[in-house]
Amino acid sequence: MTDKKLEISFKSDFCKVKKIVNDILIFISQADISEEELFDMKLMLCELIFNAIIHGNRQNNQKNVYVSVEIKDGAILTAVSDEGSGFDYTNFIKTLSTESNLYNENGRGIRLILSLADDVSFNKNGSEIKFLKKVTIHG
Repeated sequence: MTDKKLEISFKSDFCKVKKIVNDILIFISQADISEEELFDMKLMLCELIFNAIIHGNRQNNQKNVYVSVEIKDGAILTAVSDEGSGFDYTNFIKTLSTESNLYNENGRGIRLILSLADDVSFNKNGSEIKFLKKVTIHG
């Protein structure tokens, strides 16, 4: 399969999330990956897009969420960013692993990404997260 890239931007509106995620999954399914890998991508996309709307853009429907997905060399590279001020992801990630925060709902999305993705990075201020998911392309 040749490299493919999809870029989407949309206003911070919860009603748009299902359609956006479905459109991205249709794009990703061109890579003919397993159902399990597709489900992992769905989980990660939903969590990150909701995080961008809720925490990044503070549910301000005048602000945008940006999603970029690239299928390349047996991997799916994804970036989700918002127009918020970001967050201190370094300290946030450290607190996720403490026993007192293990079952806390706050941080569930980031914890999920860290466990399902093969590589995760943030931009300097924390308003963009990038992750790489290695996949087996069957077609």
